[in-house]
Amino acid sequence: SRPTSDDTYGIDQTVEVDVNFDELVVITGTPRIGLTIGTATKQAEYVENPDNIQNFDAAGGVYTVRFEYTITAGDTDTDGIGIDANALRNISSSTIKDLVGNPANLNHVAVVDDAVNPFHKVNTSAPSINSVAITSDSGFHETYGPNSGHETIEITVTFDELITVTGSSSTLMIQVGSGSQGERTATFNRNTGSEAAYQYTVVDGDLDTDGISIGANALSLNGDTIEDRTNNAADVSNTALGTQANHKVDGVGPTAIEVTIVSSPPNGGDHYGVGEMIEFVVMFDEDLATPTGAPRITLLVGTEEVTADNPGGVAGQRGFRGLFFSYTVETSRADTDGIDVKADSLDGTITDFAQNQAATTNPTIAGDRSGHKVETDPPEITQAQISSTAPAGQGPPGNGYYRLGEIITVTVTYDEDVYVTTGDSAMNDTGPQLDLAVGTNTRQATYTS
Repeated sequence: SRPTSDDTYGIDQTVEVDVNFDELVVITGTPRIGLTIGTATKQAEYVENPDNIQNFDAAGGVYTVRFEYTITAGDTDTDGIGIDANALRNISSSTIKDLVGNPANLNHVAVVDDAVNPFHKVNTSAPSINSVAITSDSGFHETYGPNSGHETIEITVTFDELITVTGSSSTLMIQVGSGSQGERTATFNRNTGSEAAYQYTVVDGDLDTDGISIGANALSLNGDTIEDRTNNAADVSNTALGTQANHKVDGVGPTAIEVTIVSSPPNGGDHYGVGEMIEFVVMFDEDLATPTGAPRITLLVGTEEVTADNPGGVAGQRGFRGLFFSYTVETSRADTDGIDVKADSLDGTITDFAQNQAATTNPTIAGDRSGHKVETDPPEITQAQISSTAPAGQGPPGNGYYRLGEIITVTVTYDEDVYVTTGDSAMNDTGPQLDLAVGTNTRQATYTS
């Protein structure tokens, strides 16, 4: 006989052994021949007049005697069935004789298993799972995402022998996130050799920041079969696969959680003027990729809305969760209580490393804003007066005259606080000057404080 599957018999398959004699023989009873299957001896019994043996005569004599053994659970032989020398026996009252009644000589040589019969192995053991592993590429950032180019998670289940999967309904439960809400179903994809591959495609909302895991006994057949070549049904129980840190999942876009001003008005004041830059950072709840599409956000300057742009900022490397924005103050802007950011005004292409688009929601500026006002109207002089007093008793016609070398002090008052920037005294640049009419001449008063 030959196995129905390549070189190996399985449960309920029949091993047929033919014994050839040099003359016609007649069989009575049920002679047997011992088969060595693994380390055990199994008895193949005589089968009367098998259909495929045609060398018998009208008297019932045959040259070839057929014996059969049906494989049962527990039979195993990895190098081939053997037959010991002189294993043919008459059992009880069975006989093998020629046509005139002479008993047959039952001696014969051995049939060596692996040397002569490499195609008569026996396997009744159920295939079992050797390993369960995530074998797909999670990308440079070790994270799957619905828009990342690494959307499909593939899990390979490897058995201890070649298998055949029949059907396409079997599934493998994987854990993406925690608890029952993190359970996801990977579906059967293909069978190659001893491996069965299952796949799950990440969707928006999936999130696992520490890595996918797979529980014990996660494989469900759902009516399918997984068998070896001898039709032994596989044992599909598996041990758990712990958290796989290099196989994370991110199907959730970043969200802005805080807005903070990082610039300060010049000169230690609390007002920004025309041409001065206001800078702030929008912090997100996860690391950001390098932004594209000119991110921007809306500032509230007084009652007016203006746009702050991202000049490049912090994002683009692991560990950075903030974006810089800046606005250069224009003319005719004013804010007396402090600038703010308009809620939910974030715009542009801002993504995490899994290419999930950020939400357009954002909070307003955190903390005290009173030190970040805007004033663009130039200060106006409300008064200019001589604040010094001429020395008493000097010059005709009496008091009120200054002499050579004496100082005249003039105080100029503005309608708001002002800040004076002086130059380099070594270059005789001591700051602003004030023209004084002294008689018919013009003299310059220099800035002191």
